This record gives sequence, structure tokens and C-alpha cells, in this order.
Amino acid sequence: MREQSQGTGVPDPLAGTTPLLRYRDYKLPVKNELVSEPSQVRKFWKVTRHTARQLQLQVRKRPKPIEPRRRRVLYFDTPTFHLHRCGFILRQRTFLKDGIPVPSHELTLKFRQADYASVAAMDLRPAMPCTYALKFKEQAITEFGQMRGIRVMYSINCEMQTAETIWTRNAEQLLRLFPFLERLGLQPDAALTVVNDLAIEEIMLNLGQIDFAGHVAKPALAIWRNQASGDFLVAEYSYRFKFRDVEAFRGYPQDLSDSLFLKLQAEAAPWLRPGTTKTMVVYGAAPPPSAD
Repeated sequence: MREQSQGTGVPDPLAGTTPLLRYRDYKLPVKNELVSEPSQVRKFWKVTRHTARQLQLQVRKRPKPIEPRRRRVLYFDTPTFHLHRCGFILRQRTFLKDGIPVPSHELTLKFRQADYASVAAMDLRPAMPCTYALKFKEQAITEFGQMRGIRVMYSINCEMQTAETIWTRNAEQLLRLFPFLERLGLQPDAALTVVNDLAIEEIMLNLGQIDFAGHVAKPALAIWRNQASGDFLVAEYSYRFKFRDVEAFRGYPQDLSDSLFLKLQAEAAPWLRPGTTKTMVVYGAAPPPSAD
């Protein structure tokens, strides 16, 4: 959904209309050392394809060799992680071409909680005129401290494509876009810095397609490395559904996708790194009780 902000006042985060749920993501953390080479990625993809076919799912491989896309990812927060403690993530993604960042960035403010109503009520429309996309997502991840299971989180994302970096320089600039954050305790004089001084090189591998009773998901593998040192940080296998009508996805298609998620936790157990998320790795600590 693309929307154009008119900048005619300050959005009230508790007065927005409920957005439409358009996405359901499934995410499994993967051990970096097991996907650090192309041959290992192909082996892991073979394991996940085999698991999907055990459930009679149709799997389509890419017609061309898997080619990586690279992005630089930065998280911004105050020195005390005020945004994260309130359930927000401020992230900047930049595509890399021959290792050089392109001029435009994807700036995202995300609010994530386990409670559907809290997320649905959050209005993240920017107060400044700009082009942006609002995305309401449902996310299935593993249970903390358990090898198997499904924990559902919800998020509302405001994504902006911009060449500007001014919005991440300090809290005063960010509050021009999202004034309601001051009501949540963010002070205008607070500094915004790159979380733990960590610049991430993200290597994205789109693997193919899986058909769940007419609902097609595109599995992908994201590998994160420390851009400065080249050290591997975390990897994640995911598949996403985008739908026009969430109710059409409920029932058999969702049962199939949940079944694959749970079956992968058993069949691909040697590959998996349960109990973590990419955001947890960036912040270097356990998440707040209601958000990761």
C-alpha cells in the first residue's frame, strides 16, 4: 500500500484506523557456519525442499543460478536503547553495487508486539510530506528457550525511500517525522547512533517458490556479516506470504505453512540456531518481554 502524507498535522498513534493485514512471514535462525559457502547453501535448500515435498507441497527452483543481493543495514537508537525498549526499531537499508552504497536508502520505523490490537492501533504515518508505505505483518518465529514451536508477533512498518540521512542524525530530526515518540519519552536532545557501532552487510539469496494450496511463498536466506571485520553474525531462512484477503489464507493454506515451519524445526534441526533473532544479535541482549 503506497500512501502520500499531506503533512496536515500530527498523526495520533492511538487514533488510526486499523490497517489491513497483508503479510505473514515465517522465520528460522540458521547457523552461520553451515551456510557460509555456496555449496552449503545449496545443501540446506535441498533439505528444505525435501521437507516441503514430504507435505505434498509443490516446490519450484529458480530457473537461473542463485545470485546474491547485497545491502548495508544500520539500526539507530539512543545510547539507552529507548526506541527498542518501547517496542520500536529504526532501520536503514542501502543496496550495494560493487560494494558501494547507492544514493537512495530505505528508512523504516517498525513497531512490533505480540498483541494484535496494540499494533493495529498504532498510526505510523509521518507528519512530514513524503512518500511512504505502511505494511501490517504477522510473523511466525520460534519460541524462546525451546527447540520447536510457533510464537506469533505483529508489526506495523512505515517504509520510506529517501536519499536523506538527516532523520537518523538525532532525536530532534526523527521527531519531526514522528512527533508522537516524544509522548513516549523520547527527548529531542537525545543522540541517535548506530546500535553497537555495527554496520551489517546483508547477503540476500532468493531460493525459489513453494505453493501452499494456491498461496505462493518465496523462500529466502539472509546472511548477515559485520561489514568492518567480515565476521558472520547471523543467518535466517524465511518464507513470506502476501495476500489481498487474509481470510482466504486462513484454514488449509495456513495449516500447511504452519506444518512446514514445525516440520523444518525437526528435519533441519542440525542447521538451526534456535532462540535468537537478527534484532537480538544487533542489540546484543535479550529483547523486551513483548517485542524482539
